Amino acid sequence: YKERGARLVIVDVGIVAENIYLVATALGLGAVALGGLPDDIAEKALNINPQEDLEAPMLGLLIGVPKGSEDDIA
Repeated sequence: YKERGARLVIVDVGIVAENIYLVATALGLGAVALGGLPDDIAEKALNINPQEDLEAPMLGLLIGVPKGSEDDIA
């Protein structure tokens, strides 16, 4: 697939992220994408080495109880 493969992975990441947003909303949770998360921080947190493992973080997502909701414990 060459370059097309990389583009298809990016499309798939978007599809998965959208499904996570939909499920989070259905469960009364909030979700937000972290587009500005530095790769080195994500790689360290996930314990991956892109040069050796051929893995790389694509998108971070936070899921939790929205502030101000009745389930908010703060």
